[in-house]
Amino acid sequence: MSWHILDTGSIWLKEFAYALGGMVPTVNWCPEIRNFGHLENWERHEQVANPEIKMIRFPLQRGYARFPVAQLLPFEKGVLRRFHRHSPKLERSTLICTAPFYAPVAEQWPGRVVYYQTDLTKEYAGMNAKQVIALDRRR
Repeated sequence: MSWHILDTGSIWLKEFAYALGGMVPTVNWCPEIRNFGHLENWERHEQVANPEIKMIRFPLQRGYARFPVAQLLPFEKGVLRRFHRHSPKLERSTLICTAPFYAPVAEQWPGRVVYYQTDLTKEYAGMNAKQVIALDRRR
């Protein structure tokens, strides 16, 4: 059983992953937003020194959560396949989503899901506040 954290890109989420990793096994995911991420299929394992965690970087399509990219190139099935390679029994694992844009992954996750939001994402410059609120409320 593993706890998958999507995503550990910020320092506060790295700190969270470090603390949680002291209690349960974690797999720390960090997407890299790429212009042609949908066509790429790589993973890069990285050892972070401070805090000391292991992360797995992977490509994610630029605009993955926005219309029309989200409709044309759904990302959630590819993310789930990637996670399944690292934890064959996802139904026994927990997913921690750290942004509202990962709602499609959470909806297809076969195990427990925790939504751990640390920012008021709807207030970010350039964000569609209505979209963020709708994603926050999805179950």
